[in-house]
Amino acid sequence: MIPRIRIRASWTVAASVLALCAVAAVGPASASSATTDATADTATTTDADPVSAADLAAAANTPEDDTPMAADSAMDLSAAQAAALPKSWNTPIGVFHLSGTSASSRFCSGSVIYSPHGDLVVTAAHCMHSYVSDPGKVWFYPDYADNKPSAGRYGMWQAKKIIIPSGYHYSDKNSPFDYAFVVLKPYNGGTVAQRTGWLNPQINPSFNTAAHKHVTVAGYNYADRGGNLDWCRSTTAKTDPYRDGAIGKRYTSVMANCGKLGDGTSGGPFITTGTYNQVGLMGGRERGGVVGVTNYSPYFDHTFAAYWKKAEAY
Repeated sequence: MIPRIRIRASWTVAASVLALCAVAAVGPASASSATTDATADTATTTDADPVSAADLAAAANTPEDDTPMAADSAMDLSAAQAAALPKSWNTPIGVFHLSGTSASSRFCSGSVIYSPHGDLVVTAAHCMHSYVSDPGKVWFYPDYADNKPSAGRYGMWQAKKIIIPSGYHYSDKNSPFDYAFVVLKPYNGGTVAQRTGWLNPQINPSFNTAAHKHVTVAGYNYADRGGNLDWCRSTTAKTDPYRDGAIGKRYTSVMANCGKLGDGTSGGPFITTGTYNQVGLMGGRERGGVVGVTNYSPYFDHTFAAYWKKAEAY
């Protein structure tokens, strides 16, 4: 995210009931602007992965300018898949570390999403651009709290592959391709999704209905040395077209009024409140927004779907 306005806010939220299950209260949260999302905030050459033309064509559900369709492309869940949904919406959300457990190595947020192998996390490409060629440096800690890896509950998971779209360039601070898929190694004989459950990304989500305007945006503020999940709920989520000057084309972003979330929350999910449906992540336009003002997400379109499919193959 791009820090502009320094703010401090705190709130306590009691446990609330979601449409699918009771949500465990996340607890007090604080938010402020901070330093940077990635520990190495310098432009590097991205070892990005292209997808085949056939995969792109198969996933193409939007026009070339990424104008959203009128309806969601939701996944039909089998009984086994439904059983793997998280007990609480926040358990699949975690934080990344660089080969260590100290607070100083903490950077960016991400969420476990559906994959056949149960080993996939999605986050922002601007968080992972430096580590594509050396993914083993990156570790994921789901449901991280109190600067502890929670190894006894949800484990600590080392990355084995990082996939970033070939269209992403770190120098473009408004990239519509600002998402990365992190494939994790097994831990203690199991997968991360077996421990945490997973969120269900929606392809071509529509924000024209009241239900989709209500999103919960969550992540781990770098400034919060307590290491706890910060989150807020927006009732005004919408698609917002913009022109990416670096590419010279118009694209669609998703905007939510959760400006309280700052650096470190990049890659954290936008979740339709009351569901396990992920409709965005902190990134893209202005690398996720302006601290204290708003939050942005790249639109989950046919290109996102194609790279999601590619990541599932590892």
